[in-house]
Amino acid sequence: MKERIIDPQFDPDREKKIFKMYVSIPEEEEERLTAKEKVGHLRFE
Repeated sequence: MKERIIDPQFDPDREKKIFKMYVSIPEEEEERLTAKEKVGHLRFE
């Protein structure tokens, strides 16, 4: 799975004020999210 960032100049490691970030992944890939408990999740069905 390739990471996609809409703005090529955006570097999440340099940003100090990220309040919300949404990531869309297939349901079968959810177990690969290692920090899901820390960041929470939303599901739209």
